[in-house]
Amino acid sequence: MSTPWPPRFAQGRHLGPDRRALAHAHPSISSVRLDKWAIGMQAARSLIAKIEGRPLKENIIDVGFRLIERDTTCVSGT
Repeated sequence: MSTPWPPRFAQGRHLGPDRRALAHAHPSISSVRLDKWAIGMQAARSLIAKIEGRPLKENIIDVGFRLIERDTTCVSGT
């Protein structure tokens, strides 16, 4: 039996609908929320630009993230 690549945990699906469980763990586990829709839209725009032979405006596109602070978040200075 071969190991799938990338591993399931590296595909960003390991939490899936169970990410709510992070809030119920003890201590509750902080997490990062990514805007998957924005990532997909930027990827599609970049792909279309490459297919049409246009240069990419940026090699790195920051779509941001949101920190879901729970008990495992360490605030600097405390």
